[in-house]
Amino acid sequence: MKEKIIQNYVNNLSIEDIHYFALQNNIQLTNEEMHIIYKLIKNEWKTIIFGNPEPIFNQLKLSFDNNKYQQLYQLYQTYKNKYSHYL
Repeated sequence: MKEKIIQNYVNNLSIEDIHYFALQNNIQLTNEEMHIIYKLIKNEWKTIIFGNPEPIFNQLKLSFDNNKYQQLYQLYQTYKNKYSHYL
């Protein structure tokens, strides 16, 4: 059931949602960066949430400068830790 709820959320996710969430967390993304993250979330959400996301983050490392990558990775870790007991 929880996978279905997450899948429905991801299906309705927009580029603007990515942009707004990043801004709320003081991360400035270019349009290209937003599209990269959007595509990864849409295609890899199960791995990001339930699997081993390290290969995905290694791919992100190639597309983002080190500072922005660290911000994104830290944001992921924060929310993963915060909501892991629900998963």
